[in-house]
Amino acid sequence: MNKVICDVCGTKYPETTEQCPICGCAKPENARIVSDEVSGTEAKTTGSYTYVKGGRFSKGNVRKRNKASVVAREEQKENLNESEKQSDKNSNKGLVIAIIALLLAIVAVMLFIFFKYFAPAGSKDENTVPVQTSTVETTTVPVVIPCTGLELSSSMVSLENLGDSWLLNFQVMPADTTDEVSFTTSDAFVATVNSEGRITAVSAGEAIITVTCGEQSVACTVTVTDPAAATETTVPETTEATEPVSDDWKMNRSDISFTKAGDSWNLFKGSIPADVVTWTSDDETIATIINGVVTAVGPGNTNVHGELNGTKYSCIIRCRFTAASQDSENDSSTETTTATQTSGKYVLCIDGVDVSKRPFGNDVSIKVGEKFQLTLRTENGDIISVNWSASKDGICSISGNTITGTKKGQTNILVNYAGYTYTCIVNVK
Repeated sequence: MNKVICDVCGTKYPETTEQCPICGCAKPENARIVSDEVSGTEAKTTGSYTYVKGGRFSKGNVRKRNKASVVAREEQKENLNESEKQSDKNSNKGLVIAIIALLLAIVAVMLFIFFKYFAPAGSKDENTVPVQTSTVETTTVPVVIPCTGLELSSSMVSLENLGDSWLLNFQVMPADTTDEVSFTTSDAFVATVNSEGRITAVSAGEAIITVTCGEQSVACTVTVTDPAAATETTVPETTEATEPVSDDWKMNRSDISFTKAGDSWNLFKGSIPADVVTWTSDDETIATIINGVVTAVGPGNTNVHGELNGTKYSCIIRCRFTAASQDSENDSSTETTTATQTSGKYVLCIDGVDVSKRPFGNDVSIKVGEKFQLTLRTENGDIISVNWSASKDGICSISGNTITGTKKGQTNILVNYAGYTYTCIVNVK
């Protein structure tokens, strides 16, 4: 027969009894049932503790429960400590990582400041130097226009007295070349030349003046005569003359270039007074001449003349500057006057091109045997029949309007028509 053990007093009573016969406690629904064969002071059942005599409230069971509770609390506390230790360990690891990162950032900032402001030039990054140098070179390199041509108006110059000077006339091509023009002399004891091309006689002899522009160069031969020999020759002729030598005069230049208005040059050379010679200018808006002194007035080319007793000398005047400094009213009046006095109603053309539209104006450079057409035309382009003449014989041949170079030198091909003189300057090489 099965028995029920009272949970309160531990009394074992029959399963059929509804309450404990000793303490009167009602049999619980989940009463512990034991076999009748179980005997002794203890009876084990399924659950969280062991039943002994006296019930679960007996001192033995209470001590067991308390001991189990203490052990559980200790295990729980130990587990909690382990968890806290692990959490603290993880927290400390993150803090260490943060501190290391902060230290690395501080070191990087200090290195940047040192290399930027305190490091010597040699310790800086060399890779930046070529980039900066390349930028500077690109922005400062100027445009280079090489000289492709260089021409002289005269390849031979004669100076008769010490101190006489001659200004070389030259043309560079293209006109806006960036190459500089330089002048050198082969013998500075005979003739010197300055940076503007002005030759000065020093002593009797011959020197070569070389003009250079970029890779182009041309030469001019300068001959200086012996002034002592000229004096010995002149004095007897003057002393023995029975009549006044009224023709003892000449021009010391046949070609002059001026670079600004107001520049002047004394062309007269002779033993007679300059005011007895008749001086004229083809265009006084370009150059004037008084008693042999020619003065630049405006831009352009013209001729000045001196005449006495049938002897006439001429000089080409080239004013190589613009009229930008004059006011607009003066500019317009000057241009009108120049056009009228230089050409009248007619136009001087070289190979059919108006000289005012040519790069070198009325200057022409040809070789021996070369030809060009020189014509005088109306405003409508009709050719006027004229007879051209040369200021120097033998340098060019003239056949109608065809000019042919025959010998090295310079001459003027000109004609006087309707009260105006039209001139073409020819250099034969």
